[in-house]
Amino acid sequence: MRFRELIRTWRPDIVHVNGVDIFQALWAFPFARPYRIVRTHHAVRRIPTDMYHRWLYQRVVNANIFVSEAARNICCAESTAWTNSYVIEKWG
Repeated sequence: MRFRELIRTWRPDIVHVNGVDIFQALWAFPFARPYRIVRTHHAVRRIPTDMYHRWLYQRVVNANIFVSEAARNICCAESTAWTNSYVIEKWG
């Protein structure tokens, strides 16, 4: 797998994902991940609240970054209190 080779060569501290590439970052090193995962949410769509997605976004992903407070409110169900979510603040 080319991703594993890149990680072993460059040894990044953080891997940024923003789509289906989260699965490659997640499963390339399923047990001992040598990097943190940061996920940016650009699309405004509801994230499923099943056990797998709660585990993924609350426990595995180190930070979830949203483009706005409204986007976070739409993406995250009210019952999903993510302590690892951040909103890009308005500049200026």
